[in-house]
Order: sequence, then structure tokens, then C-alpha cells
Amino acid sequence: MARFEGVLEPGRFRIVMPLDEPSDLLDRLIVHELTHQFQYDIVPTSIDLMYVRDAAVSDIVARMSALQGYGSFSNPRVIYNLGHAA
Repeated sequence: MARFEGVLEPGRFRIVMPLDEPSDLLDRLIVHELTHQFQYDIVPTSIDLMYVRDAAVSDIVARMSALQGYGSFSNPRVIYNLGHAA
């Protein structure tokens, strides 16, 4: 019989896992599932992806070194979106 490891439900903001594991395994499982949550939190949002896609299609993606001081972008948010992509 397969052992239930745990599952992250990002849409419901919860982690489901067994509590009858030894403490060392439970600690490792908590870290593992929280790592998945962190990954979901840093994934760019759809608006971030839209900005990056538009910049790529328009061929206006600046070098990362040129982004200091916001460069020539009219929207300062673009810097953060391109940073996510990098």
C-alpha cells in the first residue's frame, strides 16, 4: 500500500499531510510542502507575464544592467516583471 506523503492545495491555501509520522519525517515533509508554497508565491502573475510577453514581442527587453534607474520604460512595474523573468 502506498504511503500518503502530503499535498499542497494552493487554491485553498492549505497543506494536507499525515500527522502520524515520526517528528523527523514530519519536519522534512513540512519543509518540502512549504517549498512548494514558496514556488507558487514567486511564480509571476498573469499581468507580469503579459508585460514580459509584450516586451519580448516588441523587442524592447533591455539588458539587465540597463534596468538600473528604470531605463526608458514608462511603467516602473515593468522592471519588476522583467526581474521575475530573469
